[in-house]
Amino acid sequence: MKVLALILAGGTGTRLGVLTETLAKPSVYFGGKYRIIDFALSNCAHSQLEGIAILPQYRPVELISHVAMGRPWDFVRRTSYFAVLPPHKEWYQGTADAVFQNIEYIDYLKPDTVLILSADHVYLMDYRPLLRYMDLKNARAVLAATTVSWEEACRYGTVITDEHERVLEFQEKPAEPKSNLVNMGIYAFHWPYLRELLLEDSIKEESTHDFGGDIWPRIVSSGEPAYAYRFDGYWLDVGTIKSFWEGHMDLVAPFPRLNLYDPRWKIYTNPADLPSPIFLGPGSARSALVSEGSMVKGNILRSVVGLQTFIDDDAEVVESVIGPRSYVGKGAKLYRVITGESVYIEDGVVIGEGEEIPNEVAPQIYTDGITVIGRNVNIVKGSHLGKQVAVQEGAVVNGVYGSGAFIYRQ
Repeated sequence: MKVLALILAGGTGTRLGVLTETLAKPSVYFGGKYRIIDFALSNCAHSQLEGIAILPQYRPVELISHVAMGRPWDFVRRTSYFAVLPPHKEWYQGTADAVFQNIEYIDYLKPDTVLILSADHVYLMDYRPLLRYMDLKNARAVLAATTVSWEEACRYGTVITDEHERVLEFQEKPAEPKSNLVNMGIYAFHWPYLRELLLEDSIKEESTHDFGGDIWPRIVSSGEPAYAYRFDGYWLDVGTIKSFWEGHMDLVAPFPRLNLYDPRWKIYTNPADLPSPIFLGPGSARSALVSEGSMVKGNILRSVVGLQTFIDDDAEVVESVIGPRSYVGKGAKLYRVITGESVYIEDGVVIGEGEEIPNEVAPQIYTDGITVIGRNVNIVKGSHLGKQVAVQEGAVVNGVYGSGAFIYRQ
């Protein structure tokens, strides 16, 4: 086997707050009908990689069910090997440890190159140019990198390169970044070299067994000629409430930065076999993405609506992301709201009005005036919720809650 892709899908997604309370981050819905992991899987399918393995960990059941042994991506026909490899010895201690614990599987497949991917990012990318770049540089290790704003750079591993793109310095989530060229969490390694690195790392007591925190700093400090492959397409780490919301707003922008309509690079998912959405009555949908099986009677503006969702008469949904199988009642008003799936919002509910007051429990998570509602929540008729409110999964909400409230299930 020439190339084996390992998709790391064990993320808990704690910065997505109540959206990932009982759901792994790669399983979170994105763009109405997709899951976040669908982007990495579809990229693998289009890149015609020979072998693919998914390494889940946190809350894996729904993820494994969704992947369905690769059928939506036709991996049975496209690849010579596809597998899901949950922890079988002990809990994965880090991204590098996840690969280390599967050394026997990888040795059995005998790949020349191992491509490490994250299941947490939204992007369209052909991996073949990266692999050709690795061959051109005659390198044993290459990482994909892209530029972000200087304000965002501290969230990532930052990379400094020379004029030949050789990596001179790698800093994992520095408080004061020296560069806004950041690690995308995509790595290509010659397998014998990576195997050696993992064996060395496994016996270091001080290691966190992480690619960004341990493996790459060690590669750079050793003097190994490793290179950065610059990617200038759309790439977004949707690991925060703000970036998750911004990613959805990118989908409904006048000129969408993320193009889901390119027939040459489709994003595949587990098909729902639902009818087209229907728009009834005097309502309207402007700059809106409405998924299959949905019915719209109200008004939607700059929003994304998930599968099998009903927006009732005179409802207003503005700059919001509504999860699948949800209901927005008559006359309800939603401004900058993100919901999980199966949320029932009764008539006359108002969400997202008021002052921007920091959330009382997690002000670092619930930001930018966005109210977030977990899965299976019921918001009773006439209730009012302010900005930056968080509602725990399974809660029943009845009453008035000011901005910054955290509403627990009883």
